Amino acid sequence: MNKLKLVWWLLNLCLLAAGVVAIGYAAVVSKGEDLLISMAVTKHDEKIGTFTGACLLASFLLSIVAITRPVYRNKLLIAFNWTLVVNMCVATAVGTSIWFVSLRQRNHFAKVWVKQSPNEQAHLQNKFSCCGYYNATTEGLFMTALGFCADTEFAEAQRGCIDEITTRTDYTLENVFTSIYGFVGIVGALFLATVCVINERKLEVRFAKIDAKRGGSGFV
Repeated sequence: MNKLKLVWWLLNLCLLAAGVVAIGYAAVVSKGEDLLISMAVTKHDEKIGTFTGACLLASFLLSIVAITRPVYRNKLLIAFNWTLVVNMCVATAVGTSIWFVSLRQRNHFAKVWVKQSPNEQAHLQNKFSCCGYYNATTEGLFMTALGFCADTEFAEAQRGCIDEITTRTDYTLENVFTSIYGFVGIVGALFLATVCVINERKLEVRFAKIDAKRGGSGFV
């Protein structure tokens, strides 16, 4: 039982860490200091990340209360396990949605590119020495003749920014959905560990009753 509790506590601390990481990353992204990260992770994604982290932390707090209850009171531990099921569903849905975005980045970020302001587009063009999204034509989503691309004739000979953008956003998206799937693994393992703890607590109560009937002679 002691080894089981140790494993349970380690997994529970991992749950705490996952919640802190989710909220912390959402807070960093919300500052908008990195334009590419802001393009890859939308405000909607930030809110979902914060919500996911908050759910994980709420489950952690419930677990502390539940595990400190007497061994014959397991309702809170059962409720805790239900919150873990909800967390697994939410995290899986979020991770999968981001994974789908990563599979169709070229088309997805074409829409994102169009929504950027001229200054933001110019910033990316200057940073990567490229012009437009696909190329420096109207069809290639060349919309900002500023900075590196101020000369339209020069711009026409330059490559588009698509490869530079998608290569870097791909790294961001892969790290995000991989981390979220990692959260799912932690929650799933903690769910199983909690089931084991509940069963062990029930056995402990059962043997205590048997021992009491035997006169408390140390059967358990």
